[in-house]
Amino acid sequence: MPAHLAAATTLFATSNAVLGSLKNGSPLWNPLTQPTGDLKPAADALALAFAGADPEVFAAAAMRESRSRMDAFLTGVERYRTASYSRNVSDPPPIWSEGSTRLLDYGAGSKNRPVLLIPSLINRGYILDLSQACSFARWLAAQGMRPLLVDWGAPGPAEQNFGLDQYIARLERGLDIAAKAGPVPVLGYCMGGLLAMALAVRRQVDIDRLALLATPWDFHAPNPATALRLSQFAAACEPLLALQGVLPVDVIQMLFFSLDPFLGVRKFTAFGAAAPDSARAEAFVALEDWLNDGAPLPATVARECLRGWYGDNTPARGE
Repeated sequence: MPAHLAAATTLFATSNAVLGSLKNGSPLWNPLTQPTGDLKPAADALALAFAGADPEVFAAAAMRESRSRMDAFLTGVERYRTASYSRNVSDPPPIWSEGSTRLLDYGAGSKNRPVLLIPSLINRGYILDLSQACSFARWLAAQGMRPLLVDWGAPGPAEQNFGLDQYIARLERGLDIAAKAGPVPVLGYCMGGLLAMALAVRRQVDIDRLALLATPWDFHAPNPATALRLSQFAAACEPLLALQGVLPVDVIQMLFFSLDPFLGVRKFTAFGAAAPDSARAEAFVALEDWLNDGAPLPATVARECLRGWYGDNTPARGE
């Protein structure tokens, strides 16, 4: 939340701060200063739109608009912070556990065919069982499946030296439970999809179908520069990784924040405009609560992801 507030303040305050340039000659009004590169078409369009505008009138209008947008954003933030919603479903009992990992059984007592659900390591697995109104796991159970959801939990003493190989090996032991009666479908979500693919390669006899949801593959698409920037962040994180043994949740969230710094402005503004008691508002709070309920990454996994996935693009290269 502090990052979203800082981004909004920067956006709207700096928009007003540059209004003085309107009087003194900004790139749009000073013919001696010409924008270059990708900015030129946008600059030309703005120059045409503002041609003949009274600087004082425009400055006053811009100030009003900035205040209005900041107020709309803060309204959404306040509504989220004061929302009374809390997750209204409970986890089913686990049928297996190891370290911080549990295998939750959404079809306990049934003879239905199991399907193994593998979520990300950095976000809680209950994205697949978010609420009474939005639960993929419970929907699968209603369709005659027996969903078994991997709940990674937060890394503890048993996982402090884990890398991706160790997590995949743990998945294999969970698959042993799921596939006791024969091959099962496996579904991977987000980062969990990459783990699911590795599991499927290693255990082809025990997996007869593989589905992937929101799973990244080519980490250099569509913007290699952004991916490489994230990979270079690994070096800056090294003292923290060495000290704490994990990449903390707040640091992970800042990495995602850097991909689109103004996403929070847009989403909280939209939330503030929604009816407070609507299903849409409840769904927003449920999802936002989940986003803020992340888990740290063991240091070795963090290095493998930042350097290997984002830096070397190892998944797309088949490595």
